[in-house]
Amino acid sequence: ALPIVFFALLSLIVSIIKAVQLIRLPTIDKALIDKLKELLPLGATGDSTQINQIKEQVKTLSASARGAQKELVEIAMFTPVSQERDDLLVAYLMEYKSKIERFIGAIATSAAIAPLLGLLGTVSGMISTFMMMTIFGTGDASTVSGGISEALITTELGLIVAIPSLIISALLSRRTKSYSAKLEANAVKLSKLSFA
Repeated sequence: ALPIVFFALLSLIVSIIKAVQLIRLPTIDKALIDKLKELLPLGATGDSTQINQIKEQVKTLSASARGAQKELVEIAMFTPVSQERDDLLVAYLMEYKSKIERFIGAIATSAAIAPLLGLLGTVSGMISTFMMMTIFGTGDASTVSGGISEALITTELGLIVAIPSLIISALLSRRTKSYSAKLEANAVKLSKLSFA
């Protein structure tokens, strides 16, 4: 039962840390890229004062972005349209995705290991029960039932740890994938924009 409790604590601690981290992620402004897309063609034509005003508006808009979206906008703004910019955007996305997905696998691993440890406890408890039956015979029901109940407690404990861990792992994975997908959509839109 102690290894099961260890994995329960591991799963609980990682779940809390990852949930707080994912809740604190800045929201992605879906309209930001569209606003930049509208302003940039206007900056290509017109007099110098109008171009300067548009550049200021672009800077203000890009400053309103937060977190990973801000980094993506800065990469797009300060790198000319090229394969290098696309590579920088993809590299940043991959790095950020691994950062927000880090340690979620520990929760899924706990969910997979806990029922197996419970089963191991059941098997060892049954072996103990059969050894007691060999020594004392089948006449003493308390000896037999004590070993069986001990065996079933570990199975129950393993399932109590596994089911919530599996649900939490699925929820956190879904949240990270959703956030990553939104960032990828932003990066694709940014890769088409020319800030020069």
